[in-house]
Order: sequence, then structure tokens, then C-alpha cells
Amino acid sequence: MNQEEKDDTVLLFLDFETTGVDPEKDYPIEIGCIATDITAQKVFFRYVSLIKFDAVQLVDNADSKKEIETWKEEYAEGFKYHKIPAAFWYASAKGSSTVKREIEQALLRATEGREHWILVSDNIQFEYRFMQNIYKNVYGDNWQKKWPFHYCGWDTSLLLEASGVGDPRGVPHRALADTELVLEATREAMRILKHNQK
Repeated sequence: MNQEEKDDTVLLFLDFETTGVDPEKDYPIEIGCIATDITAQKVFFRYVSLIKFDAVQLVDNADSKKEIETWKEEYAEGFKYHKIPAAFWYASAKGSSTVKREIEQALLRATEGREHWILVSDNIQFEYRFMQNIYKNVYGDNWQKKWPFHYCGWDTSLLLEASGVGDPRGVPHRALADTELVLEATREAMRILKHNQK
């Protein structure tokens, strides 16, 4: 990556709270993200929202009462694990198209025209696929034409391990709190590795 590309890059640290750990069958219920410059020092914006997918789009057969009930049960388990009151979620969660639009608008507005957007997490395969699911939920089969992020996400786990910082997470948190932990751990890891290079 040359200097011009570095100057044009935005790191989008993100975390999802979900109904489970399988992006093929589980659903995001909350997203937290923090956009920074390439050094992870300058923060452009923070974003958090509960997410409400359309139930009809989540099941293979919308007429199947059993599948709809299973969907509700899985959400109930997610609420319980992440300590999100169900009534609050139903009242406050935004649709996936709204979440997608708000994040894209914030990136365009707050990042001073930077166009290279890279997703960052300490478990990037998990977060990357759930972000893809948001776009699939909005655009269906055409989602790849609308995907605005770099094809390669950045997984910080090796950086955190190499620096000795380790896993920043402990007990279950909410999405933005976990994103803050990963960002701070990444900054510390960068500082340590830069110091060790001297």
C-alpha cells in the first residue's frame, strides 16, 4: 500500500452481537463500529444500532409457522445472552437497509472523502460475513454489486498476539463496548511493536 492509498484509507472497526456463531443461519441483533484513519489514532465517528431483519427474508418458507417460531426463539436466546431487553429491541431496532445507509452516509460525510474502506476486527471472518448478510438482506442476489468495502478485511488477532496484548474481551459486552476494547488493544499493540522496532 503506497502513501496515497494509506492517506485514502478508513479502518472500520466493528463488532456484531448475534443470535449465534454461524453466519449461515444466525442473525445480527446489534452492530457497533468505529471508523478511524490508517493509524487507528484519529476517530472519524462511532456508530451503534440494534438491527431488525425482516423475518420473511430470514426464512426459506415464509408460510412455515414452525420456521417463524424458530426464528423468534433464536432471537430470544440472543437477547438473553447479550442482556438486551426484548421489548427495547422491538421498539428500537432499525431495519438492515437503514443501518447500511446510516453507516455509508457517516463514512462519506465524516472521513473527508476517503474511499478505501477496510473492515477490521479481532475475528474478521465472523464480522465480515455478518456485514455481508446485511447487504444480502437489503439487495438479495445483487448484493456484491453494492458492496462498498475492501475485499480483504483486517484481522487484528495476530497483531494482538505478537505484541503480547492478547484477547481484549472478557465477559459478554455490547457491540460498541467490544469495538472500543478491540480498538484500544490494537492501538496498544501498534505502540508496542513500533517501540520494539527501535
